[in-house]
Amino acid sequence: MTPGQLLGAFGVLGAGSVAVSIPWALTGAWLVIPFMLIELAALAVAFFVYSRHVNDGEKITLDEMKVRVDVTQGAKTETRELPRQWLRCGLEEGQRGLVRLRSPQAELLVGRFASPVGRERFYREFRSALGLQ
Repeated sequence: MTPGQLLGAFGVLGAGSVAVSIPWALTGAWLVIPFMLIELAALAVAFFVYSRHVNDGEKITLDEMKVRVDVTQGAKTETRELPRQWLRCGLEEGQRGLVRLRSPQAELLVGRFASPVGRERFYREFRSALGLQ
């Protein structure tokens, strides 16, 4: 969902909550108003949390000399570069199954935002692009 679509969905949910709560409050059940406000506050918090992490992901760029990995989580972006010449690529065993990029200078695990099938596909394609197969 895009942030605009999510805002629209939350708007519909909030409008529905208000549409149900106001008639009850007008008939004398004023206690529904605080619960409606709590629900609207919870929707606002959920929208804020989602919007902070909507762009989370990893971007891996491969050129002739290096591999650049940009990892974005929330408002923070971390960039690492590894020399392509000595780069080795492996797939971890077990439940996490992340892709390990290793060079003499550093080691990175990538693929935390992809499904296990997506990680395996990336691993095969990346090894092929590196010329390791």
